[in-house]
Amino acid sequence: MQKCGGCGKFISASAAAKCNCCPNVFHRVCVAIPDGVKISTTWECPDCVVKRPKTDNSATPVKSVEDGYRPTDAAPSGYVDIDHVQDYSFTGESLNNTALDQTQPFRVELSLELRLFREEMRQVREEFAEFRRELAGVYSALGRLDELENRLLALEQHHDKHEARISALEKSRELEIPENMITSLQRTVAELKQELSTREQEALVADLEISNVPEVRGENTIHTVCVLAKRIGVELDERDIVFAERVGVGGGRVEDGTEELRPRRIVMRLTRRHMRDELLRAARVRRSATTEAPGLPTPPRRFYINERLTSANREIFRQARATARSLGWRYVWTRRGRVYVRQADGRPRMYLRSVDDMVGVFGLGTVSSELSK
Repeated sequence: MQKCGGCGKFISASAAAKCNCCPNVFHRVCVAIPDGVKISTTWECPDCVVKRPKTDNSATPVKSVEDGYRPTDAAPSGYVDIDHVQDYSFTGESLNNTALDQTQPFRVELSLELRLFREEMRQVREEFAEFRRELAGVYSALGRLDELENRLLALEQHHDKHEARISALEKSRELEIPENMITSLQRTVAELKQELSTREQEALVADLEISNVPEVRGENTIHTVCVLAKRIGVELDERDIVFAERVGVGGGRVEDGTEELRPRRIVMRLTRRHMRDELLRAARVRRSATTEAPGLPTPPRRFYINERLTSANREIFRQARATARSLGWRYVWTRRGRVYVRQADGRPRMYLRSVDDMVGVFGLGTVSSELSK
């Protein structure tokens, strides 16, 4: 938008009077051109007219101010020759009133625009202030993050130093531990293991296991136990049995589905310990008892009733039997969960609590060879 060459205010192109000689434009009021009068394309602004060289025009009659402005008769209706407008003038009062009337609405509009502009500028300043505050908060947070990162790095370094010191102390302690202390600790661990095994065996004080009893699908194990007890002369009621079940891994089944090649052993727990002892005594008396009885699978087999041992004691018993057989020792048995051996009649019995005891009884070379088998 261009500015008026007279008053310096902004002007729209439709309401402007453009000079033919210079690029300036003017309000109609500023150059005294009434509204509705068509502006000639050869119109010149007052500055250009003043700059035009003057000629001697003494023949031109002088016209008074009262004559006012009149368009030429030759001009068409609504057309004014602007070239002659500069030769006339309005009275001072009428010109001032006309300019004031024309500029008053523009001033009001410009004042509103300036007020809106100031309001927008105030909002922009407030937004910039808020943005500065937010940016300051971001800078502060970044500063705190840097501080936290530095503290974390310091903590990591401190932690690494402590780990290095602990590793050094552990290595030094390993080097400082005497051999006798290690031996003592190993002995303590062995004693604790032995005590734990003893406690486990005491928990099986009312348990028995029966082996070499044929197994069939869908069998009633409690009924089978009662029948076997009757075979050795002990009347056993089902209410005297806490549980009876097959354990271990057996061989494959025969295709007709009646018997296993290697039957699993039966473990049972009785409600009273004296019933267990009675069954053991009867089994020792009738060692040749078989499974030949109504309700039991055929062919009949010889079955064995023994104390139920923990896995550790069962392994000791197995190794003791194998070693005693190879050395010609006559007796290997269990009593109340303990494994005993005797070389011959009249010789003292030996209590085996662990493999170390077997080494002391049978000798290191013999036990080592049996363990390697």
